[in-house]
Amino acid sequence: MFFSAVITALYYLRRIFNLTPFIFAMICFLPLLHSLGAFGFFKMSFLGLEYDTYVHFTSALVIGIAAFNYTGKFPSRILERIFIALLITLGFGLLNELIEYAGYAMFGTGEGFFRLGPGDIGATNAYENLMTDFFNDFRGNMAGIAAGAVYALIWKRQK
Repeated sequence: MFFSAVITALYYLRRIFNLTPFIFAMICFLPLLHSLGAFGFFKMSFLGLEYDTYVHFTSALVIGIAAFNYTGKFPSRILERIFIALLITLGFGLLNELIEYAGYAMFGTGEGFFRLGPGDIGATNAYENLMTDFFNDFRGNMAGIAAGAVYALIWKRQK
């Protein structure tokens, strides 16, 4: 229900956020990726990495691409766009992790978004999970921003 409301709102706000059809499609894919956790994926590892690593990295990658693309609405140089996109993406990542941490503090261990449990990357405590997730978010953000910058420099010939 929450994801449906977010996607619907983003559809109507797509011009304000400068969302291309490709970026919007990637955003629509994210709830599916996250929801697979309900089928036990958060307890699994693939290629030596836990599923939660893939969820955080992929989500952050998409947010990085979207944030960099959003900065294209304003007259600025590429380095300014990279810096602004980095601040936007770090803000989203931090907000997500603070909400999770507040949930852990209130509800303790178990399954679900507000509990420390399966999918929390072998964390022994909420702080360790928060920092691991935030680091994975940061790596995904940087990859997304880099992809957006390369696209802008090569295909759009921006300086």
